[in-house]
Amino acid sequence: MADHLSYEDSKKAVWKGLGLLAIVTLVEVFLSLMKAQDWAKDYAAIFVGLAILIIVLSIYKAYFIIYEFMHMAYEVKGLAMTVLLPTI
Repeated sequence: MADHLSYEDSKKAVWKGLGLLAIVTLVEVFLSLMKAQDWAKDYAAIFVGLAILIIVLSIYKAYFIIYEFMHMAYEVKGLAMTVLLPTI
């Protein structure tokens, strides 16, 4: 069974998670804006690399949201995997 955190510790964990999601979202937006530039279309490797990085960051955000905010971190591993794996 998972250890229960105090209210203050739970609040800190939520803010830390929201901060992480905000940073990842800002990086995604920045990369999307870079990818939309005309110079990126001239360099196919950079264009594809930016697209793959955006996809990886989006998958990470989906995993983190499901794992932490939907409380899959505290479930039995088999149940958590049946929810997390289809998101990929």
